[in-house]
This record gives sequence, structure tokens and C-alpha cells, in this order.
Amino acid sequence: MRFIITIDDADEKTLKLFLSERVNFPMVVGVPAGLIGKKFENRNIASKELIVDAMQNLNMEIASHGYYHITPAYNIREKIKKTFSRVKLFPDKTDYFFRILNFFEFKKDNENKKEIFEFKKTREIIDSKHTLEKIFKKKIITFLYPGGYLDKDILSSVSKNYDFARTSEIGTNFVEDLSDNSKKILLNTISFSKHTNFSKVEKYYKKLLEKEKQSKKEFLIIEAYHIISKSDNGCLYSCLFDDFKRHCEFLKSIGKINKFLDF
Repeated sequence: MRFIITIDDADEKTLKLFLSERVNFPMVVGVPAGLIGKKFENRNIASKELIVDAMQNLNMEIASHGYYHITPAYNIREKIKKTFSRVKLFPDKTDYFFRILNFFEFKKDNENKKEIFEFKKTREIIDSKHTLEKIFKKKIITFLYPGGYLDKDILSSVSKNYDFARTSEIGTNFVEDLSDNSKKILLNTISFSKHTNFSKVEKYYKKLLEKEKQSKKEFLIIEAYHIISKSDNGCLYSCLFDDFKRHCEFLKSIGKINKFLDF
């Protein structure tokens, strides 16, 4: 069984914590190229210097997470329908229930703002890659869809510019999917939040391990995080460092943690 740990948004405090704790697990950090060193929502994106420091001292690959992390408006009915349809695929259903509640509250708070985003595919997909490559002198092969949004045009652009792409769709993958051009840009994930019960997720992985032995097809599990902190900061997409560290040790005990660059 293979695992890839992805961390969206390149949160400043998260990278500083990893450096201070000398975290040595392989990880893929999604960087919104146009927000480097700037404030994003209620947190700060890491500076160029901090990201360079992390790349030099952590086992870290950077991926594009868009340019300004812009996603277009979506059909609210379709979003709700999709949200409920995915609950059966989520290993910790209590956590997913909290996320659904948070989603409805978020829409309630924002329904009167009537914000309309012009989704600039060229800037978000192509320019973000070139900007990151220019700044960090590294080839960028992975795209983490901002907000999980995608359509046919986005998929076409991503497939031409990246080797791999991770969606926000709940689910697992197989290592052999990485050789399939249509699947390797639509990779599923298991995402974590402050409500996630790590023990439930780990029991789910153990069951998958048994299935893997029977099917002889190696699972590829991609995990998605946002903020890792020492204490509960109230943010939905935040996980405690001690839980994260222990969980990574568990992943090492049943499989291997990789980066996309390893494939």
C-alpha cells in the first residue's frame, strides 16, 4: 500500500512547525503561486524564503494549487447533491457530517454577497506552474485543484501541463492508475479536518490492506490536509500535530509514504 500526504495552501505556521519539529515524512505541498507571502482568508501563505527553507530541510515536493486559488461559482443544488452522495465513501462519517453542516453555514453567510468569479484557466493552471518553476527552480509535475473544481476545459489544460492531479473527490486509487492518462489527473483523496477520527480512518486502511492482498492490486491513498497545529485553533481544516505525526508513523507501518516525484 502506498500513501501520498498532500497539504494544501502552504500555510506559514504549518511549515514553520514542520521545520521546528524536523518532520521527515515525504509530503507534497500545494502552493498558490500568486499568494506566496500574502494573506489568504484567515491565514498567511508561506513566503518564498520559508518555502525554500522547507524544500531544503524537509522531504517536500511542491505542487501548483492554482495562482490565486480562484474557483468559479457552482450550481448550489448540484453541490448539495454531490456532497450527500459522497458520504458513503468517507471512512469517518461523523467528520463528514460536521463538514456538511459547515458547508451550509458557509453558504448562508455568503449567499447575499453575490460574488462572481471569472475563472482564469490560463493563469490558474499554466501561469501558476511556470511561476513556481521560475521562483523555485524545480519542475512542477502535480496540480491540486483549488476548491476541487474541474470541468472538461480544466481537465484538458491540466493533462497537457501536469503529470498528476489530485481532486477533492473522496475515494482511493490504485498505483496502476498512475500509468493511465485519464485517471492520473483525476486522483481521489481522503481529506482530514479537526473532526476526523484518525482511528476510524486507520481501521478503514487496514480493511483496504486485506482487500489489497486478495486482489493483488496495490492501493494508492492520497491524504489531504490544510493546517497542522500544536493546539486546536478553531479552523475546520486543521489537525493536531501529535495526531498527524502518530498517524504518519502508522502509515509507515502498513505501507510506504511517497511523493508524486517518486512515480
